[in-house]
Amino acid sequence: MFRRILIANRGEIAVRIIRTCREMNIETVAIYSTADREALHVKLATQTVCVGPAKASDSYLNMKNILTAALETGCDAIHPGFGFLSENSDFARLCEECGIVFIGPKAGVIDALGNKATAKKLMMARNVPVVPGSKGAVSDPEELKRIAEEIGYPVLLKASAGENLVVTTGTGSGKTESFLIPVINHLLREEEAGTLGAGVRAIIIYPMNALANDQMKRMRALLKGYPQICYGVYNGNTEHSQQRALSVYRQTYRDDNGNPLDPAPNEIISREVMQKTPPHILITNYSMLEYMMLRPKDDAVFSGAKLKFIVLDEAHIYKGATGM
Repeated sequence: MFRRILIANRGEIAVRIIRTCREMNIETVAIYSTADREALHVKLATQTVCVGPAKASDSYLNMKNILTAALETGCDAIHPGFGFLSENSDFARLCEECGIVFIGPKAGVIDALGNKATAKKLMMARNVPVVPGSKGAVSDPEELKRIAEEIGYPVLLKASAGENLVVTTGTGSGKTESFLIPVINHLLREEEAGTLGAGVRAIIIYPMNALANDQMKRMRALLKGYPQICYGVYNGNTEHSQQRALSVYRQTYRDDNGNPLDPAPNEIISREVMQKTPPHILITNYSMLEYMMLRPKDDAVFSGAKLKFIVLDEAHIYKGATGM
């Protein structure tokens, strides 16, 4: 049993560890940055040590300062919590060299499992079931395409070996195309099988109306070539009556010569029509999705739904939502 533990973390993570240590009669040392001097974890710990300024890289990620604090306060072990240094093999190795127990995996285990490709090979060698995919890192686009077709779309690409994965979010970046491709493929297969009736197959959720509006121009261009695939935006700006919606649409969208544009035949622009004939692709936002699911008239949009895809443009927590 440990006598004294240094907690290399902050906030609620550190508070939970401190409370558990109290129940086990283990003394605790809390570290903090100058910005967290009055934080709750600092007040609850047996001892406290400031390890640096507000910037995390100079305090909570400063391995030298943290190890010095642990040695000077006579700690038997360091609990990293999660995040920060919890998956840093160098830190785990330094703890061992200093004669301090790192409460977590050994440095070699962190190294082996920290790389996705290496970890998967290790699991496969030991007959551990893994998610279908490549047997290791793949850099050839044609090989990626072949593997993806074998697995079946949609697929997830994960960066490994220190490479960077760039997630683009601006208009014209290719984001809209990337999430629409598997949706369109699925809908075309349904059409070939003769099962493509009305009903939502995909929900594309944006955190706010502005982002949805930002992407609609590209979405219209992409879906123009698929008149059998219906789509529509259902948010606070969507008019109820078709007549009013058409009027607003013509005022808002114009061609290069300034002439009013009409919506494409497969774009549903009013709540009235969407409730009667739900689109295959529904574009909305978090709060409106909750609204639609709870209100009798609005939930008609989900009549006949065969939901296959949920696309989150950005992953947010909407604290106002209680009905989902």
